Amino acid sequence: MQTTEKEVVVVVPSSWPRGWLLPALAMTCIVCVVVVVANKLPITSQGGVPQRPAPTATTVLTRVVGELRAQSRLVVLQADVEAELRKSSEKRWRWIDLGTTTVWLAAPGRVQYVIDLSDIGTDALEYEPERNTLLVRLPRPYLDRDMVYVEPDPAKIAVMKQIGWARLDRCSGRQVESQVRRELRSAILAAGEHEWIRERAEKAAHEAVAKLLRPIAAKLGGETTVEVEFLPVPTEN
Repeated sequence: MQTTEKEVVVVVPSSWPRGWLLPALAMTCIVCVVVVVANKLPITSQGGVPQRPAPTATTVLTRVVGELRAQSRLVVLQADVEAELRKSSEKRWRWIDLGTTTVWLAAPGRVQYVIDLSDIGTDALEYEPERNTLLVRLPRPYLDRDMVYVEPDPAKIAVMKQIGWARLDRCSGRQVESQVRRELRSAILAAGEHEWIRERAEKAAHEAVAKLLRPIAAKLGGETTVEVEFLPVPTEN
């Protein structure tokens, strides 16, 4: 059997310019790079700004906990109060009553209520997507006994005295007044514990926490409502 060899000749069109191969390869590489980069770019909105993926509910709740803990002790109310005190001193010499000295004092002051947020965790939060509501369970506001303002201006403190018939103001009067002034701080704290001030503190706490968390809660989508519930006060056994 006889084998026939054929010669194959490739004819390059004369219209193609010389040196076309390298530019063509370079153009192909550029197109590939552009395609790869385009596939890795984030999706953009109509304005050309990259759109970040929406945060998950877990991410948002973690941010909420971080924001609350950063406050440590959140001041929810500062209230002006007025303390009224009355104190008397009796004195006798043998069987003789030397009289009773009484001092009345009224002074303004200021107290504040706070919420301890240092131990808040994600278990205090509950997101209800069907109601688009973020529920936050917090301890009740309490009276801050470390931050008490006592009016230092004597002109704003009312003092009335009734001196015993056989006694002197410079003795019993000033002594009783000094005792009353030492009790003024405790009296202002007692005035700050009135029920109507506690109610004001709880209402203010609702508003303060909702205002603090509303920008973060909005990341959950739409007009997310922030609701605050207070934990029951633990009872002593």
